[in-house]
Amino acid sequence: LNSNTWSDDGSSIDPYFDDIKANPSYVFILDQNAGDGTDTCWEDEDKWDTHSVVRIHSTTSPYSQVALVNVKAADMIEVDAKYIYTVSCGNFYVYDYSDLNDVKEVGNVKEWSENEEPYEFTFFESFNGEIEKIGDYIYIARGGYDGWDHLGINVIDVSDPTKPVHL
Repeated sequence: LNSNTWSDDGSSIDPYFDDIKANPSYVFILDQNAGDGTDTCWEDEDKWDTHSVVRIHSTTSPYSQVALVNVKAADMIEVDAKYIYTVSCGNFYVYDYSDLNDVKEVGNVKEWSENEEPYEFTFFESFNGEIEKIGDYIYIARGGYDGWDHLGINVIDVSDPTKPVHL
């Protein structure tokens, strides 16, 4: 695993691995400090502020990194044979990784906009939560700090990952 990451000014950025998933072909590592700033949550955001990437590695020796996917400020991921699912910026996103040279966002459920306050009361706030896929459904455990009143579970139908539906 090559974890070297460099900012525009040439200084090193320390990796921060926050989640890991695997399937028979790939290992997916969520690195919260390696985003290149091209996939920000909203306009005028500092491009080096809390951007995440998913590092996709082969499961065969020498375990090379085969793709790097910008995923906004994601703090958790789930994967299946073709898609990466994330919660980021108060919203739910689906990325198609079937072509490792062209990984792209293909679906989303936007429950929060930049103009809504307070941020911590969004549908898909996931701090200290978890995300799991079972069949055609994604389950998001909304975590948080003691005293937050938005703890709970969200269910998203991903039978068509390009058109996810919040149930």
